[in-house]
Amino acid sequence: MINWLAGQEHTLEPPPVRELPVVEIFGPTLQGEGSLVGQRTMFVRFGYCDGAGRSGWCRWCDSMEAVNPVNKDKWVSMTPQAIANALVAKSLKTGCRDVTFTGGNPLLHELDPLLYILSKDKEPWMKNVETQGTIFKPWLYGIDIVHVSPKPPSAGTWSQKAFIDFMDKLLANPFREGQEINLKIVVNPERDDDYTFARTLANQYSGIVNDIYLSALSDTETTLWRLSTTTRQLAEKVIADPEMPDVKVGFQFHKFLWGDVKGV
Repeated sequence: MINWLAGQEHTLEPPPVRELPVVEIFGPTLQGEGSLVGQRTMFVRFGYCDGAGRSGWCRWCDSMEAVNPVNKDKWVSMTPQAIANALVAKSLKTGCRDVTFTGGNPLLHELDPLLYILSKDKEPWMKNVETQGTIFKPWLYGIDIVHVSPKPPSAGTWSQKAFIDFMDKLLANPFREGQEINLKIVVNPERDDDYTFARTLANQYSGIVNDIYLSALSDTETTLWRLSTTTRQLAEKVIADPEMPDVKVGFQFHKFLWGDVKGV
C-alpha cells in the first residue's frame, strides 16, 4: 500500500478539511473494468466533471447523475471523516478493504484529507482512482492503482495537451515502483478514428504504463447482444492489426452482470 505522503513535501499534520460532493458510496461490489475486473471493491462517486478535454461532457457518459450540476441537490456534502466512517462501517461488515474513487472526475477535488484518514486506519486500504486524465493533483502519488481513461473522438473534443501533461506528472511519481498505472480506453469499433486514437496511445505508452485495456463502447441503451457484438468487432480488429502493440481487450463486466443498474 502506498503512503499518501509519497513524493510530497508535507508535514505530518492533517491537511485542511473541505467538504466533498458525494453522489454515492456503494459496495462492496465487483469492479467491472481494467486490471481490477472481478475484484471486490467499494466505490465513492464524487460530483462534477470537467468534461472530455474540458470543453464539454462526454457524449455517451453513463454517469450523468454525477456530472451534470443540475443533479447537485441530490448529492451530499460530506467531510473526509464522514466518508471514511462510511467506508470503515462497510468494511467491518464485509471485510472489504478496497476502495475506488470515481466520478465525475475525482481529480477536481482535494482528497488529501481523506487519504490521510485512511492511512491512519488500523488496517491498510487498497486505494484506486478512475479518471479521464485531464487534471493532475499530487495526492495521486498516494494511490495504489490509477486507471486513466482518455476519451476517444466519439466522446467529443479531447485535449491532447492536457492528457500528456497529466501523464507526464503522474509518471514522475518518485515512488512509482509501488504504484500501478493503467490506460483504459473505450472504443467504438465502428469508428476508425476511435480505433486509431486507441492504437496511437497504445503505441505511445506501451512499456511505460503497467497495462493497456481496450473495451467496446456501451451506454445506457446497450443490450447484452450489442455488447457482445461490439466487443467481438473490437477483438477481431486488434487480433488482425500488426500495428497494435500488446493490449488487453475486455468489456464492462458490471454491464454484463447488472446492465445499467446503479449502486452495483
